[in-house]
Amino acid sequence: MYDVRAIGNWFLDRAEQDGEHLTAMKLQKLAYVAHGWYLALAGEPLVHDAVEAWKWGPVFRSLYREFRDYGSHPIRTRATAFDGANLEEREISIRDYHGPEQMNEFLESVWNVYGKYTAGQLSDITHQSGTPWHQMYTKMGNQIQPFTVIPNDVIAEHYRRIQHEQTSSASSGS
Repeated sequence: MYDVRAIGNWFLDRAEQDGEHLTAMKLQKLAYVAHGWYLALAGEPLVHDAVEAWKWGPVFRSLYREFRDYGSHPIRTRATAFDGANLEEREISIRDYHGPEQMNEFLESVWNVYGKYTAGQLSDITHQSGTPWHQMYTKMGNQIQPFTVIPNDVIAEHYRRIQHEQTSSASSGS
């Protein structure tokens, strides 16, 4: 499993390659969608961070803390962590983990599908009826309680359902 901030840095770098700069909201949504698809396809979490249900949708608290000062402005820095071996702060990268080539391919596929959407569009996608965020919202009487975690099994089931619907529609169209 990865630190969600390493995944966030990957998306920030990838957006920059396309001449785009991400806001904190769009970065949150991309990281969440990547986590959801990874849960569905690999059967295990992409990141060790919990997904929380916040007013504006699913949020990784550590990613929020890292970039909250940007508000709705483009993020211009990268997430860092203290490297005890070198006694310095350094950027967190997926290259710090085993298997970055496969992860790069996976994240590239998420970017190719979801990177074209705006932060608002991604927020709308994650708020739709039946989504994990919406399930938690409904379960709490149409309000969000602080520190409410969206369970990974709920997220995985949602993305498996999307995958099944896509597979069914593709096979019926042939």
